[in-house]
Amino acid sequence: DLERAWSQLNQAINNANIEVLNADRDAQRFQVAFSGAEEEDEPGFFGRLFGGGDDAEVINFDITVAETEQGISVRAVPSSGQSAPYEQDLLIRTINDNLI
Repeated sequence: DLERAWSQLNQAINNANIEVLNADRDAQRFQVAFSGAEEEDEPGFFGRLFGGGDDAEVINFDITVAETEQGISVRAVPSSGQSAPYEQDLLIRTINDNLI
């Protein structure tokens, strides 16, 4: 059901260490900040040498949960309306990978 989906989505977002800017349970909506940069414990040789990976753009997303005829739908849309298909896909996959 929708309440269980909300709870699991909240837990998956927290497990993935995605920054939550706002959560509105009544509206079934999260606003998160996501860069799409994959975290590494320590940068490699070239990363240290050239300082790569530190300039990933953070994009705010609205994540909504809705009940449909087929089940529960989770959508992530950039808050600004800008196009960010790679980050959008990565955000949904990251959340899915962190569902318990």
